[in-house]
Amino acid sequence: MKRIIIVCFLVSLIGTRSVYGGLFDFLTKEWLGIFADNGKENGGADKKVTFTEQELSQAIDLAEFSYNQLKTMEESISNSRIQLSNTSSSYAQYLESLPNNYTMEYDKIAQIVLKASKYLLNNNCKKAGLDDNKCVEAISTYTLPKCDLLDKCEQLNETKSSINSYRRLLPAHYADGLSKMFDLPSPKNISNSFFELTRPDMSLINEEAATYEGVVDEERNVALVQWSQFIEHDLVRTVFQIMSNGNPIECCAEDATNAPPRYRHPACAPLMIDVNGEDYNRLPSCLNYVRSALNVNANCSFGPAQQINQASNYLDLSQLYGNTDEITDTLRSFNNGELKISNDPLSPTLPEIEDIESNHLCMHNTTIDTVCYRAGDSRVNVNPYVTTLYTLFLRSHNRIAKQLKKEHPTWNDAELFAYAKRINVGIYQQIVYGEWLNIVLGLNEAAAINRNTTACNLDGKVSNEFATAGIRFYYSMMPGDLKTTKDVSYFIRQNNIIIRPMTEENILKLKDEYYKPRDLAEDEELENIIDAIVKQKAMAMDTGYVADVAKHYYRFQNSEQKDVGTDVLALDILRGRDHGLHTYKNYLELCTKTPIQGWSDFRSNINHEDLERLKQIYASYDQVDLIIGAIAERPKPGATVGETFSCIIGEQLSNTRCSDKDFYTVSNDPIFKQFVDNYSGAKLICDTTRLTSVPRNIFHVPSEKNPMIYCKDI
Repeated sequence: MKRIIIVCFLVSLIGTRSVYGGLFDFLTKEWLGIFADNGKENGGADKKVTFTEQELSQAIDLAEFSYNQLKTMEESISNSRIQLSNTSSSYAQYLESLPNNYTMEYDKIAQIVLKASKYLLNNNCKKAGLDDNKCVEAISTYTLPKCDLLDKCEQLNETKSSINSYRRLLPAHYADGLSKMFDLPSPKNISNSFFELTRPDMSLINEEAATYEGVVDEERNVALVQWSQFIEHDLVRTVFQIMSNGNPIECCAEDATNAPPRYRHPACAPLMIDVNGEDYNRLPSCLNYVRSALNVNANCSFGPAQQINQASNYLDLSQLYGNTDEITDTLRSFNNGELKISNDPLSPTLPEIEDIESNHLCMHNTTIDTVCYRAGDSRVNVNPYVTTLYTLFLRSHNRIAKQLKKEHPTWNDAELFAYAKRINVGIYQQIVYGEWLNIVLGLNEAAAINRNTTACNLDGKVSNEFATAGIRFYYSMMPGDLKTTKDVSYFIRQNNIIIRPMTEENILKLKDEYYKPRDLAEDEELENIIDAIVKQKAMAMDTGYVADVAKHYYRFQNSEQKDVGTDVLALDILRGRDHGLHTYKNYLELCTKTPIQGWSDFRSNINHEDLERLKQIYASYDQVDLIIGAIAERPKPGATVGETFSCIIGEQLSNTRCSDKDFYTVSNDPIFKQFVDNYSGAKLICDTTRLTSVPRNIFHVPSEKNPMIYCKDI
């Protein structure tokens, strides 16, 4: 009788754990002790744990009850003042990870399975004194027992949807082996520490410090940043958890402070900011972060959290075309194989969403005249850098379709569309592997990847490490201001060298542009942006992020009319922990095959100043988060990134290439080869804009080694 009373009481608390967290945790341990096997004398840490069918079924029943209780809490949150505003940085994050219906269903089942795994861990392992990781290893060998949840899981796995799991280079790394994040230094404090390290002394050079952005890369331009983000959109789409009623989750109050406990969803893990010693009125204390949605295992087994990837696994321009037929059909004109465009055929852009209020794919701003574009990915509107590249590939598709129609007048719309898409993807892949990869990894590494067509993971999945850390290197290189340079009409001869003076004009501030797209058809706006992108130097790939991404990322005004922005580096650190990535030390060991036994072993990869800052932040060398350690690495010779990111990015691009049966190099079709062979990034810009000249290599700034060339000569 005593046991029944305790069980009933605890079950009633499951759905409101955020209110009674400490009490729940304490009583749960006592309750689980009642049901556990007797003491450590039954095997202790070395005891082999097994589970009966009844124990597995009981864990599922309790997990389903807990999930249903959560729905009650979610209704309370939905009716509260803790709501997602469509002008906030939280809403911008939601647009970044907009889930579809399949994602919601997968996540629901995965969350229940994860809860059941936690019950098994606590009930069958804790009392026995078994190590969490060993227990999770045992739990992961069990599939779901016969029940409705198993039927739903199997049905989903049989459904051909656009949902994938990320794969892992190293096993999931959680404090409890399942999903609990480790207690490590605050991500926001880490980011702030490196941001302050790269700023000039404001008291000494106040005017200069106000506009200081950091060290620039003398060779690489902003196009490298642009294309890196575009590639990320193609391969990576991590999505947040949402409520069972479909509502998004907000973890912070309207004034950017922490939400009251009774309205704090269990999926919340916001960035909390220590405002001690700073002007509290200028700073938020809470920045939204919702934990990522989960996927079920392919064999419907118990085990640790595994995050969903809603993007396709291949470089197939899914960000432009969509990764389902349903999405693609909404973007087609169904006329001569072309994609829909805006209403200006002389300067075509992506199709516009006419009723922004009903579609909510952009942040609203009544003071700025904005448009809102539609593509295969909601992130199309995130910033002008990437929106322009979506537009170039839209124009490229329609250019190809028109040419195919002239050469093959009997082809129907479906044939023209399929062929134009295939050619467009081939052009894209050739630029990625023939030019972008050379700049990011260096010529030798890129050549090795392009030679390797056999050794790969044939399932083609994207690694969690690439998605959550590796490809995110470009944010370190992203400038806050984009400037156009204009030639003057005369030359000056100095020391027998012709110098062409330039005048600079600022054409955008990134902090004002997030999800507030401008009309790219107006006054050659697109051409001005592209011209600036290929001519302006990128920021150096280092720990110095500009303020527009470290302080003003997704900037908005809170309820007190104060500017609030989140922090991309802090979010990336937190997401790495959320996704159960191992620490930097373990990936460096994996990539170099060299044991790391202390701080001194980082010296060959990280410069002295960054290493000293890491030692001040982390209590131990084996706690450093992957992304911050890899960002701090010195670039490899001839490459943009250091040892660890080179390894992670190289592994992914190699796997993506050799697992893609439709990769452009496998085609011997003469029509395809006519369009794709010897195509370059420079030709793409010339074919799709009104620019008359471009750098020969679009990822390097113009120079004597990389001259501007006329489009008519390409």
